[in-house]
Amino acid sequence: MSTEYDLVLANGRVMDPETNLDAVRNVGILDGTVTAITKSPLQGKEVIDVKGLVVAPGFIDINQHGFNKESDKYQVTDGVTTSLDIENGRLLIDDWYKIHEGNSMVNFGITVGQIAARIAVMGPYTFEAPAELDEIFDLMGKFPNTEHDASTSEQVEQIVAHLQEGLDAGALGIGIGLGYTPGVTPFEMQAMFQVAAKNNVPIVVHIRELYADIMNAIEEVIGYASVAGVSIHVNHITSYNQARAPELLNRIKRAQGEGVSITTELYPYDAYSTYIQSSLFDGDWQKATGITYGDLEWVATGERLTPETFEKYRKIGGAVVAFAIPSEQVSLCIADPDVIVSSDGLEYHRGVKTDHPHPRGAGTFSRVLGMYVRERQLIELMTALRKMTLLPAQRVETVDPQMKKKGRVQVGSDADITVFDPNTIIDQATYQNPLVYSKGIAHVLVNGTFVVKNSQLLENVFPGKPIRRSH
Repeated sequence: MSTEYDLVLANGRVMDPETNLDAVRNVGILDGTVTAITKSPLQGKEVIDVKGLVVAPGFIDINQHGFNKESDKYQVTDGVTTSLDIENGRLLIDDWYKIHEGNSMVNFGITVGQIAARIAVMGPYTFEAPAELDEIFDLMGKFPNTEHDASTSEQVEQIVAHLQEGLDAGALGIGIGLGYTPGVTPFEMQAMFQVAAKNNVPIVVHIRELYADIMNAIEEVIGYASVAGVSIHVNHITSYNQARAPELLNRIKRAQGEGVSITTELYPYDAYSTYIQSSLFDGDWQKATGITYGDLEWVATGERLTPETFEKYRKIGGAVVAFAIPSEQVSLCIADPDVIVSSDGLEYHRGVKTDHPHPRGAGTFSRVLGMYVRERQLIELMTALRKMTLLPAQRVETVDPQMKKKGRVQVGSDADITVFDPNTIIDQATYQNPLVYSKGIAHVLVNGTFVVKNSQLLENVFPGKPIRRSH
């Protein structure tokens, strides 16, 4: 007797980056799992003909900061099925997971954050609920000592205790924001890398940006990782002293050849977004970043800044978009088959700070597939899919083995699937109008449940499951 599947995706171009399968197949899904991939027809309670469309693993956004229902809508309409905040993280890990359980359209996970640990210890500040990203940066503005001061040995001991507590609660690793906490000393760095080594978890790092030479920043983290035997992930490679991205990437590749476990990522835009009150804009930030006031756009209004408005808004605090990334640097890193694609997107619809957000939170993945694969033919489709599915899954699966069932379309893999039209997929969010869904995504399934069907977003569907450290 033949099996009747819950869902059959029929006649699609199935692409699996791990096995390099690229062929017309029928995909049978049962109980949230891919249980058949065949040339022959399959029976299902529901059969959808996806002829002419690509059936790919759901995209994994490894570095993303928007975890609310509005942000999820822009993620799934861009093909994302798993969303992780590994850069800055949070402190109260168990509470964070409890809040999102049953309330997320996508799978979700987080690291424990060094920035939050510093605020808790050096503020001092008591976190009573999981702090959202903008709250953390607001708190840094209220406690600037947490950015700039060197920690004492007693404070380092307390910071490490917070990190260990977060790891025990299931955090995916340790997120270290050196670019936002220039006061971190070698002693504190060594202690954080030691706790990562003890727990066999990766460190995810936003490297320092106020060094006289940005190459010192990458050498710093490679050195600590090499000595401690810790795996590291460097965030958004194109965003640091932007003209130096090729040098940074070459240094990462040399480190890999030297035996260091190190990966990196990018988003496909010529601007980044951050908070104006952060230490990134301390001192001679124009020399350090290579940009000036007119290159900064105030998110709340879309206006470009002047010296006067810069000082005004810095006292208020909020998000800015910095037009600073040369397009050739973006192209170079997108063309590299080993650089992961992620959005680094901030939250959508969270009040005045993000009413006019960076478009990367809505269009990153469709932009790569539409602009860089189809239009510019910079990389092959399979290579692009590997960068946004298999590579991020492999980055996390050493911490949570269930990620071995994601980032793939294989028998036994989770039914996290994105079906798209390779001839029409494109981002539609812009800097001027960022609140626009991507085009060309036909279906998105998370754990076998539709969140996008027939190109329509489905409301009030929350099949996302936690991605959490198992130990």
